[in-house]
Amino acid sequence: MSDGQNKRFKSEKDVYLAAQPVTVGFLEATMPDQSGIFNFDIQPRTMNGLTVMEILGFDERTKAVTWKSSRISAYWLPWKSEDTVSLDIANGADYFFTSELNGCQFRIAPVGNQLRIVHVAGNYQGSATAQGSLDRNRYARQEFTQAQYRRSRALTSTTPIGQRSRFPGTRGYDGPHAWTNVFGFRRTQFFGPSTWHVWYQTVQRDDNAGRYVAAAYRLGVF
Repeated sequence: MSDGQNKRFKSEKDVYLAAQPVTVGFLEATMPDQSGIFNFDIQPRTMNGLTVMEILGFDERTKAVTWKSSRISAYWLPWKSEDTVSLDIANGADYFFTSELNGCQFRIAPVGNQLRIVHVAGNYQGSATAQGSLDRNRYARQEFTQAQYRRSRALTSTTPIGQRSRFPGTRGYDGPHAWTNVFGFRRTQFFGPSTWHVWYQTVQRDDNAGRYVAAAYRLGVF
């Protein structure tokens, strides 16, 4: 089942996110502790009696590895408590993941011939206040030039899910949901450069249906 989920994720991309609830590194110990390119696996995880799919480091998979085993090679940016982290991505892998957003800000912008992804922690002192949102913008801005920042796209926890923020290029993920994750897919072109398609997924428990329900939103194309 694990290999089948890997292949589905790689072939369906955002369609997969719209249909399948996914958690990324539910346990930090199952993910690399440094940023870079790593191999990952998707396998089932039971959460509160219901099944979702979990992305975790390939070495942590529970199914036996064979020559047929499919891997997801992806850029990985782990969050850091009370800090801001960033990673430049290009064509070294076709996917990127970052840690779950929980009051955090995610931001992405072109930097030369690459893209820079930024994860601002949501647990800075005072981060739950109105000033906290402004502080996260300020921390993210420090990772870019002024021109790069103006071209950036971001996710914020202070605007309702899927809606535009009062800040340009920013959408929200606030509202009833269990967790939020960001995913990047690199699409190659027959002519011209490849493009990165960035999506975010919110997951909510539906007790009436007895399952978790996913919703996927596009943040931007770069």
